[in-house]
Amino acid sequence: MKNLEIIDFLRSILPIDLSVIPETAYVVGGAVRDAFLQRHRDTIDLDFVLPRDAIKTAQLIATLYHGGFVVLDQKRQIARVVLANVTLDFAQQEGDTIYHDLQRRDYRLNAIAANLHGKELIDPLDGEKDILNGVIRMVSPENLKDDPLRLFRAYRQASQLNFTIDSDTRKTIQELAPSLSHVAMERVKTELDYLLASDNYIQYLSLANQDEILSFCLPNLTAQSLQELSHIDDFITLLAQKYSYFSSKHSTNNDFCQLNITNYILIKLAFLVSSDEKKVKEELVNLKCSNQEIKVVNTIIKYLPDIFKFDINITIREQYFFFVNTGNILPLLMVVAGVKGADFPVIELLLNRYFNPDDLIAHSRPLISGHDLINHLNMKPSPLIKTILTEVEIAYLEGKFNDRQGALDYANSLIRGY
Repeated sequence: MKNLEIIDFLRSILPIDLSVIPETAYVVGGAVRDAFLQRHRDTIDLDFVLPRDAIKTAQLIATLYHGGFVVLDQKRQIARVVLANVTLDFAQQEGDTIYHDLQRRDYRLNAIAANLHGKELIDPLDGEKDILNGVIRMVSPENLKDDPLRLFRAYRQASQLNFTIDSDTRKTIQELAPSLSHVAMERVKTELDYLLASDNYIQYLSLANQDEILSFCLPNLTAQSLQELSHIDDFITLLAQKYSYFSSKHSTNNDFCQLNITNYILIKLAFLVSSDEKKVKEELVNLKCSNQEIKVVNTIIKYLPDIFKFDINITIREQYFFFVNTGNILPLLMVVAGVKGADFPVIELLLNRYFNPDDLIAHSRPLISGHDLINHLNMKPSPLIKTILTEVEIAYLEGKFNDRQGALDYANSLIRGY
């Protein structure tokens, strides 16, 4: 591909006026690689390298376009501008020239720089050849040693691009693998999420495991885990035929109204961590998962065994407590259970109830409240109120009464029993 085509591609995705970009700035990294591959993304992510004033330039652009601005690394002079569906990173050049900077990068396919003003493309390490051949090849062992996270990044980028990792590079990664334990786990978690979100994650997660670079962050990963992971997409596709919730696994909507990319990753993570409820939280904390992520995965691990105890004659009481305990995490738990071989009629029964907004077992609508117990039955505030309300709710679902007065009468009989 001619240099001009690459520059034109990058100019076409530039979300701001070229005139506000200093003439000495170069675009590097993923955007240049995408230009060679003619890959268009839903979001724009551009990395600029400047010989000076990187933070000042970022701040100016953020002000001009009313965007977000954050300094990522004061010492290395790296700052970020955030606009709608756009991330622009500005970094101080390492070394005296752009050539020196490119020599310090991780892999050759990332060591290409494009100047959008002069339409100049700099490729001192023949990165274009690696891109066109689908190969990830290190610049040097020393560069990987300088930042061990780059070891993990090889598998993540290979997965996203469906590239192969050069044999000498893999050998070096294997030798340097122990140094990954010194990397901040937050950075590792980010790379792991990117890897798990890609279409080829099984192949490259297996490769990374084979090269022993995962034991420090996923100590309970097993061959069985990887085997089970390979069935997730098929099971989600099966569920999506009946439940639209499961048809949006790549959605970026960050809620529980549909399966989104965040929850899709958490389903996979549930296969990679310990199945011991007591150990899994510690493992997730070590991995620097958010509180919400810990809650989701922990709930899956904690209540997964219950699914294997249930059969099609599961009682209303059992169903009620299962829905209360799992809440909006239930659909994710059903995927894990299905892949692990749980009884499909049970999964279907629970999902049918969950996705029916009028189903009172899955979505209870209490007939009475704690205030009713206090005001009408003269109960004193205590933990017993919650117990009484729960038993009243289950009795209502079991058909023992069908109105508010019946609920109060039943509650009164329970109170006398206590």
